[in-house]
Amino acid sequence: MTKDNLKYIKLQVEIPKNIWIYNITQEFPDEIITLNYSTSLSKTERQVFLSTISKKNINEIYSKLTLENQVNDLEMFGDNIKMRFKLNFLQKILHHKLTIIFPVTVRKGYATIEVFANQNQIKLLEKVFGKIKILKISDKINKKEELTINQKEILETAYMLGFFSYPRKITLTELAKHIKVSKATLSENLRLSENKIISNYFLNK
Repeated sequence: MTKDNLKYIKLQVEIPKNIWIYNITQEFPDEIITLNYSTSLSKTERQVFLSTISKKNINEIYSKLTLENQVNDLEMFGDNIKMRFKLNFLQKILHHKLTIIFPVTVRKGYATIEVFANQNQIKLLEKVFGKIKILKISDKINKKEELTINQKEILETAYMLGFFSYPRKITLTELAKHIKVSKATLSENLRLSENKIISNYFLNK
């Protein structure tokens, strides 16, 4: 692998014990937790949507998170929890400019993460994390994030009404009223859809 030759890499990392998500995995050791979307709010803060594979325990996890001082602005979105936090093990990966392919799965203190990285970046990660295990290295990934029917309809409506035009022909609030959903729900749907499209772009490069 050359310095600039990006590979698809699936890896497993040990989550530091001082991170909020580690505490949740200890409280629910049999639950597979997914971090479905992460966005930077500032240099020190991120926002993430958390859910579980089983769709169980989400209310109990929400209650536990309310006690975590690293987590703020908790909101329930169906089977998802939206939150804001300062300390994040993903920040160590993003700091090295690796492209993370969401979702990230977490269980029993370990996270399984898919990234695009070169050899030098992997060496840096090995120094940053106490334990790191490479599960797979490949030139391509055969997984493709597909948009749901609802996401396709929302994106098509947003495009037709000029939401993606510059300057915009319709605001987020106006678009939400047109589609008859809340502004928060629309914003979540657009971000998740954009994340899938961007991920697919990198997969097809």
